[in-house]
Amino acid sequence: MRRLRLVPATTSFRSRFQYNNVTYSLAGDVAAHAAGTTWQSLLRARIYGPLGMTESYADASELQAAGVTDLSSPHGIVRDTVRVLPAPLNGIDGIAPAGSAFTTATDMAKWLRFLLDSGRVAGRRLVSPQNFAELFKPQQTLARPFFPTASLVHPHFQAYGLGWILQDYRGEFVAMHTGSIEGRSAIVALLPDRRVGVAIFTNLDHSELRHALMYTVFDRFIGPSPHDWSVEMRAMYKCLADSTAAVRRAQESKRVPNTHPTLPLDRYAGTYADSLYGSATVRLGDAGLMLQAGQLNGQLEHWQYDVFRVTWRDPFLQPDYVAFAIDPDGTVGEVRVVDGEQVYRRVR
Repeated sequence: MRRLRLVPATTSFRSRFQYNNVTYSLAGDVAAHAAGTTWQSLLRARIYGPLGMTESYADASELQAAGVTDLSSPHGIVRDTVRVLPAPLNGIDGIAPAGSAFTTATDMAKWLRFLLDSGRVAGRRLVSPQNFAELFKPQQTLARPFFPTASLVHPHFQAYGLGWILQDYRGEFVAMHTGSIEGRSAIVALLPDRRVGVAIFTNLDHSELRHALMYTVFDRFIGPSPHDWSVEMRAMYKCLADSTAAVRRAQESKRVPNTHPTLPLDRYAGTYADSLYGSATVRLGDAGLMLQAGQLNGQLEHWQYDVFRVTWRDPFLQPDYVAFAIDPDGTVGEVRVVDGEQVYRRVR
């Protein structure tokens, strides 16, 4: 979080909506600091305890300490096949307020009831009407759709509240939010005026079935709809996926054949650093050049000139491309991620 100060501003303060999980984590830590405790303790004291959510944990370390083993396994689509992902259970604990919580359908029902009863539990008010209403007031309008589903459901407005995406659907006010971490997806949505809430969890990365289920549930309460959201959204997301794949194929078709690296491979090995993104290490082994960037490890394959393709060990990740730059003295001075923001300068 200390490195956030190094992220360049792309817009003036509060002039445009931008989403960032690290700043969500920062907000949670600020709240914990103001309460004089940790985020995990704050969650237990202010939400889990008062709502009776006894099957919920603030992060993976709490879950493991409790000895809970009945868990979903994270999945992703790898080479067109759904596979279990080697995602560590505590992979998001480092930014816990952004989505490290573990819970059950039973406890999520308690959370939904609390939200649909305007901040009350069993008739006892836990949040003042004024503060509760503030959660669902637009804090920032959205200049463009937040989800691709907007092209099908055609909301008249979209805004961001305090942790809620706000829009309309068939004349109803909707508050919702998605969650996606490696191998797991979720959506929580409310029709407050109808006292209807739905929480959907999947153990497939970015399983957009969640949107189709949400709108189908809404239609059961609002009234019959001519739409089959499963069919329509599947076609839409397939079109998006096919378009992305076509762009990648078009880029790869421009590969220049029969080129060679400027230098012997051992000259590319070394340690590189970026003030924002940390360090990256390139090593030469029996299988060729290997790259470690943060927690990611991958095999480098020569692509063209001084550009290499990275095949990550994590099968969930698509390949990336990195380009090495040669300094005037003939040494490799930096490595940058093609189509990315990471530029690592050589330190040794």
